[in-house]
Amino acid sequence: KKLQDLGLGKKAINYRLRDWLISRQRYWGCPIPIVYCDNCGIVEIPENELPVLLPEKLEVWKPVGGYSPLENDIDFVWTNCPKCGGKAKRETDTMDTFVDSSWYFLRFIDPHNNNEIVNKELERKFMPVDLYIGGVEHATKHLIYARFIYKVLYDEGIVNYDEPFENLFTQGLVLKKFYWDPINYKTVDEEFVIEKNGKFYHKETGIELEEKVEMMSKSRGNIVPLSNFLEKNGSDVARIAILFAAPPEQNFEWTNSIVNSAKRFLTRVLNLYQNLEFNEEFEDKKLLSFVHKKIKEVREDISKFKFNTVIAKLMEFLNFLEDYERKKTVQYKFALKIFSILLAPFAPHISEEIYHKLGYENSVFENRFPDYDENYIIEEEVEIPVQINGKFRGVIKVPINSDEEKAFEILKNSEIYEKYLKGRNIVKRIFVLNRMLSIVVE
Repeated sequence: KKLQDLGLGKKAINYRLRDWLISRQRYWGCPIPIVYCDNCGIVEIPENELPVLLPEKLEVWKPVGGYSPLENDIDFVWTNCPKCGGKAKRETDTMDTFVDSSWYFLRFIDPHNNNEIVNKELERKFMPVDLYIGGVEHATKHLIYARFIYKVLYDEGIVNYDEPFENLFTQGLVLKKFYWDPINYKTVDEEFVIEKNGKFYHKETGIELEEKVEMMSKSRGNIVPLSNFLEKNGSDVARIAILFAAPPEQNFEWTNSIVNSAKRFLTRVLNLYQNLEFNEEFEDKKLLSFVHKKIKEVREDISKFKFNTVIAKLMEFLNFLEDYERKKTVQYKFALKIFSILLAPFAPHISEEIYHKLGYENSVFENRFPDYDENYIIEEEVEIPVQINGKFRGVIKVPINSDEEKAFEILKNSEIYEKYLKGRNIVKRIFVLNRMLSIVVE
């Protein structure tokens, strides 16, 4: 700032931008529309001759001696110069596939348009992208390329908006345990691993192995073969296991326990929908309240990508349906129908099956996703957070509109009290009805 005030310099932003090297020595990619002519030098292919198409067949598909495999296709390589008509050699490098994937979302809007990338009015309607889902590496790779291409199109007046994406959600990785042989530099199958005193050894060679938990990868040998898994467990089990294991933005370790948990849950669901009969009329406000409350919770958690808690809410719903006494009422059938629809996005095959068990002939996916009505929701209990010396220590469930004494009495019978308050001198209590209980201790 002082240099600026003295007129000796000015502030500048250095983005440390580097050139994007887009050429690749491989077949699969957009041909670079350039030819080399002895008379004219480097010549661009005119627009009326675009696009340059890849040959459909090659004898050699891999790079040879550092050159593109297209070098081996004489018919592709040699052409006429667009300027002088003489003999010219095509550029055989192809473009980085990120060049293509940097604007695919625009073609999704207008895929059959042969005159332009996208119709501008259609682009105005559908863009920008509401949500971009990808791994954390996308933030430093593909997003940068796609944003660059889109901004060039914006500067050229081809698209309507300055930015292509409104939100980014980065999902976590699926990890899995494996055993590494440090002598032979390879992964060892679990059937050849034995444990002794907390250490792991190769059953046949006796070599001590390293236990690792890393991202699933073929090179590490810690993948779960999909076809074998699906044949044994089904895709619904895979979906529930993955979604319930952890919040989607976090990494999680794939274990047999999460698979078994998902199988038990879906088995209970199937069992619940056996031998159904509905011939009683009974209006149960508690049932309606519970159903609408669960619809509300599931919708809210889906909107926040909390799929693990969605599955937890569906498990609570299942517990309620299993324990409900009046299983022959029409209202109970309504609850079963709602459950099947709420489950459908996460376990589509089983949801379709149980939906038909209720006597419906159409698909479960032909229903609108349920909406809730606040008028039906009766809050009999409320969860209030407990703070101790300003730090959140957990929640307690209290009857709605409970006073301070009632809330404190419930707190005294909780694990929070045992862990943080037992034997300590309470100086002050602050209570907000249905909202909070704060304790100050010495």
